[in-house]
Amino acid sequence: MHFPFFILPFDHRNGLAKDVLGTTYPFSEADLKKAEELKHMVFEAILKVQDKYTGQGTLGCLFDEETALDVIHEAQRVGLPVTVSMEKSGTKTLELIHGDKFGERLNELRPTFGKILVHYHPGQAAENVEQLNILKQVSDVCATNGVPLLLEVLLDKNNAHTPHDMLQVFSEMQAAGIKVGLWKIEGFDTAEDWKTIAPAAKAPMIVLGRGQNQTAVETWVQAAAQSGVVDGFAIGRTIFQDALSAYAQGTLSRPSAITQIADNYQHFIQLWEKHSVKV
Repeated sequence: MHFPFFILPFDHRNGLAKDVLGTTYPFSEADLKKAEELKHMVFEAILKVQDKYTGQGTLGCLFDEETALDVIHEAQRVGLPVTVSMEKSGTKTLELIHGDKFGERLNELRPTFGKILVHYHPGQAAENVEQLNILKQVSDVCATNGVPLLLEVLLDKNNAHTPHDMLQVFSEMQAAGIKVGLWKIEGFDTAEDWKTIAPAAKAPMIVLGRGQNQTAVETWVQAAAQSGVVDGFAIGRTIFQDALSAYAQGTLSRPSAITQIADNYQHFIQLWEKHSVKV
């Protein structure tokens, strides 16, 4: 795999039910079928872009077992790097899908990365202790199985996160013995902010989208690309949600929805490549 790494993540479950299908999670049998179709549509959009991609980066996907196990296997068959979620959806406190057996499942699936999303509070030891213990367990199992950990850190703050926040995150997690293969981090508005945190990360970093509007995510992507220290992006809802919602509501055809998602994905790849610098 070559950096930059451009991931179109679609491991959403609780959010997919609420924001696209207009239902509740866990899925009913009928809604699960709908979710599975939407996951495959995004996968088809990724392949549509990959077929024409001639850049130096790597395209990739991120899916969950519950709604996209067939897609995970299909991605592996065609050689598309696939990251697999290991955490339960819709919980503020980290819980693993397979509990103590998640390592066995990780070894069976053999994804490119095993992904964990954690809501973290830098500097608040009491709120983080359980999260850190679970992350240390995950980190150790990932290392034992030779599957790098992709760690997505969300800071639940009213104001935008700062470089100081992320430096605290790195310090606290590294002190806990957590080894990260790839950080998935909220965006900054300036390249200088990325340069500030890069030396402490001790692993590659990619910028996420967190469902923000296109203008905001474009700002983040440009800043990350211009920094020369960020290795790509993982942007999901900003790319696919409008198209999938329109399809689910019957106002957009399946082929048109896939094309729209592919065009949005390609837009962000091209934006990155336009602004990317080497350091």
